Amino acid sequence: MRLKPTLSDHDHIHLKTLSRLLVNYRKQNGWSVADFCKMAHIDRDSYTKVERGERNPTIGVLESISPVSNEYRMSIN
Repeated sequence: MRLKPTLSDHDHIHLKTLSRLLVNYRKQNGWSVADFCKMAHIDRDSYTKVERGERNPTIGVLESISPVSNEYRMSIN
């Protein structure tokens, strides 16, 4: 049986922060979730869970988002 890893409170804070940054960035550029996912070549259902803070983004999702964010100068500072 495979155990589901649990997130610490600290991890939840970072996940929610990332979620807020992604949502704000997408909305500031006037993109729907579908538009953003199409540009980043990522699965919409998985990405929606990331935006809602329900799921950690995979390395693949982060790599896919990176070119879109770099092109439009997303800052996560």
